[in-house]
Amino acid sequence: MSGQQFLNTLSLSSKKVLVVGGTSGIGEAIATKFASLGASVTIAGRSEKAATQIISDFNKSDFEKKGSLDFKQVDVSLVSNCKKFSKEVASNSYDYIVLSAGMMRMGGRNETSEGLDDKMALHYYSRFTLIQELAPLLAKKSDGRILSVLAAGQGHLVDENDLDLKNNYGVKQCADSCTLYNDLMVESFSKAYPTVGFTHAFPGFVNTPLANGNKMPWFIKAPLSLITPLFSRTPEQCATYLLSSFLDEEHKTGWHLMGQNGEPVKLSASHTEAVRQRVWDFTVNLIGKFP
Repeated sequence: MSGQQFLNTLSLSSKKVLVVGGTSGIGEAIATKFASLGASVTIAGRSEKAATQIISDFNKSDFEKKGSLDFKQVDVSLVSNCKKFSKEVASNSYDYIVLSAGMMRMGGRNETSEGLDDKMALHYYSRFTLIQELAPLLAKKSDGRILSVLAAGQGHLVDENDLDLKNNYGVKQCADSCTLYNDLMVESFSKAYPTVGFTHAFPGFVNTPLANGNKMPWFIKAPLSLITPLFSRTPEQCATYLLSSFLDEEHKTGWHLMGQNGEPVKLSASHTEAVRQRVWDFTVNLIGKFP
């Protein structure tokens, strides 16, 4: 049975889904896929204009199990915004949460008004905060699941004494750290909420605005524009692969690292119990500083 065939067997009319980072790329495709299976989906992101177009296009579609899409505006690059947003949506009683907000840029550390690097904030701190705030509510559901889309199994520890990369920041160092931290994050939260399914997924090479290098220097953007259409998947294909595994029985509880075809991926060499506990303690302390 193909991934789409499996999804076609599902009816999600009773499910409520939150997709953070759902106004473009993989997040948009996942949100639309959920809604096409009957779910009530909230897209959370910065661009109301993009969300309005996505919702309009969906409302014109003729999916057999058509659910619904709505929009909540939020900038999750700030931890304080994530906490406020979590309180605002808590009453919605979501069954599934997907975290896919991201960015791609070159250059050094670029701090937000909270003193955190903007890439690390989107790729890790915001996700940790939203899970910390909303996982207790999912634990009350009969089938609560959380999916973080970044790069499962691809990360490495840069410096255990500089987890925020204040002194060791670089493009690769940031990517290595955030991807490892996401791996450790799903394991840690699974220990705290064993009835909830936590998955970190590597989507592979997907033809999104990020992959096209729209915010990259011309010497990177030019070759990407040629390579991407030849070797990448569409966001819709990616959503099908990821959700067909994420929604199976195996992913209902526990923690999982998922590859681009929905297959399990190996742990990074840096993924140890000592590192997991160190990163957990560091992050809980850091996030706790913001209102």
